[in-house]
Amino acid sequence: MRPANAQSVFDVVNSVRPRQICFLAGQSSVALSFEQPVQTMESIATGMLNLLEAVRAIDTNIRVLNVGSSECFGDTDGEHATEQTPFRPLNPYATAKACAQHLLPSV
Repeated sequence: MRPANAQSVFDVVNSVRPRQICFLAGQSSVALSFEQPVQTMESIATGMLNLLEAVRAIDTNIRVLNVGSSECFGDTDGEHATEQTPFRPLNPYATAKACAQHLLPSV
């Protein structure tokens, strides 16, 4: 499945009809995200959007878990990040991961 291809995502979710989905998309290297920022954003942020749209169209009871990254917080000045720590992404990978997180509905 190609996360950036909406029809591919829809087809897989529709055929499998899972109860939950763990979204793990991400570059294998933060450095590579600087070389391929468009691919990074498409695979992570657009991939999440396509997944959420498929779930919305097929079965809103499917649970979606987005696996994030500490990279979303950027430089925390040595402090531990919490749920209240603002996102300050410093690279394309972190920006895409933060975008994907912000696409999720608040619960």
